[in-house]
Amino acid sequence: MKKAILPALLALAIVTPGAQAGTRKLDGKFNRADINADHQLSPAEFQATQSKRISVAYSLFRFNKTDTNNDGFVSLEEFRISRGGISGGKPTKMDIFLLADADDDDVLDPTEYVNTLPSGSAYPKALRSFDKKDKDNTGTLTPTEFGIRAGGGIPFPF
Repeated sequence: MKKAILPALLALAIVTPGAQAGTRKLDGKFNRADINADHQLSPAEFQATQSKRISVAYSLFRFNKTDTNNDGFVSLEEFRISRGGISGGKPTKMDIFLLADADDDDVLDPTEYVNTLPSGSAYPKALRSFDKKDKDNTGTLTPTEFGIRAGGGIPFPF
């Protein structure tokens, strides 16, 4: 019995410093983003913890998955559990579309479309991309123009 316990204790001693280092790194990221020092992150503060390759809509998806108590804020505990917002899966195109559609009119205007692109995207380049997708030249993108195929029992418009 003693022989079985010793390797387990050694393994725990080896794993714990690495886990603590990961927690310290997450805590530091959380504290730097918590601009008003209220010990919780708003969606905008949370986005500051995410990679620049992540769009605003993708960040909001991660925020919603991380905010497990649905209070509109992410606590340090929630942030740690989600490993900084990276657990919880990936959004579908439909998720991105719905999160970017800020005014809930079931279409994306150019400003909303920009929120589906990586944060560092140049606005003129984003507008050119928007114009290419806007096949009917209405100045808005429908789900189909955005690249969502009808199916799965979801009729368009929603």
